[in-house]
Amino acid sequence: MVEGSPADLADMFCRVEGIPRAIVKPLLEKSKTWDGPTEYAAHLESLALGPNLAVLLGHSAIRASAMGLRRSLTKGVRPDAAEMRQMELRLEEALEQGYIGLSINTLTWDKMDGDDEDLRSRPTPSVFATWSEYRRLGRILRRRGAILQGVPNVSTKLNVLLFYLESIGLLRHGLKTMLITMMDAKAARMPFRLVGLLSRLTRWLGADVRFQSLPNVFDLWVDGMEAPVFEEIAAGTAALHIKDPVARAELLRSATFRRSFKSQWASRLFGRAYHRDLDDTAIIACPDPSLIGSSFSALARARKQAPVDTFLDLVADYGEELRWYTVIGNDRPEWLRWIMKHPQVSVSATQAPIYAT
Repeated sequence: MVEGSPADLADMFCRVEGIPRAIVKPLLEKSKTWDGPTEYAAHLESLALGPNLAVLLGHSAIRASAMGLRRSLTKGVRPDAAEMRQMELRLEEALEQGYIGLSINTLTWDKMDGDDEDLRSRPTPSVFATWSEYRRLGRILRRRGAILQGVPNVSTKLNVLLFYLESIGLLRHGLKTMLITMMDAKAARMPFRLVGLLSRLTRWLGADVRFQSLPNVFDLWVDGMEAPVFEEIAAGTAALHIKDPVARAELLRSATFRRSFKSQWASRLFGRAYHRDLDDTAIIACPDPSLIGSSFSALARARKQAPVDTFLDLVADYGEELRWYTVIGNDRPEWLRWIMKHPQVSVSATQAPIYAT
């Protein structure tokens, strides 16, 4: 949020977080008076804030500002020397103002919002950067003892190793690295234990990798299918790309779309954050009150159809008026305690329930 137009910033932020653009964009248009790290720091200083704030500079924002939004969202386009220098200067400026580091994103599921049909649904600008670009900025962080915060690409499961390699400091200063997040996810019970072990082992090589973790159950409330977890599959992104409710409902009812959606939904070829168990859901609001309290799978059994078909039918019928609930992870108290006791875990803000609306 440090620099860029209100529309561009809302487009980078809203769909990733499952927060309505119709709310965020007008708020930014009304309140955004800053443009750059220094002005944003001054804005924060002007507020009557109770808690202390630790601010990270967003790589997507400075990349889009330096390159222009369209170029920053184009695969294979790298910043030229002047654009790269502008990003480096912005990072230096931010660190001078007391920012604690830089935040990058490599997760391809995180998509752009907005009205531009060509740019909408592309990954956020930071995802298009190469590791060479990350390393250029990482040198500044390393030299100043600042933090690199990263969102790994869990689709590959190997991407996290690149963060460890960048953090290692055998023949150089180690790079303080914070990753999001260590969680006991229902979709994959083993990875958090593996990265916990890897974090301990790589400390011997001078790496300083830590994880932000929530000290509570990770809940998800979803209106229709307006949630980032559906961006894990291409068919989900195709549906969320369509803003018009009638046109989206038509797509969801299409036999061709359903074949694609169901095939991708069932696939375990790539990583996932959402367990996709439609038994593990509960409808909590719907224009048809008889559905409230049921899971999609329970309704599917009564209808004698596949649970995914029932889910798509109901989203097509009711859109965002259908609200449902599930738990993504941290549901096993003994393993949540294990995470909280891990020496390289930093407890992040206690999670209020996430509403993807």
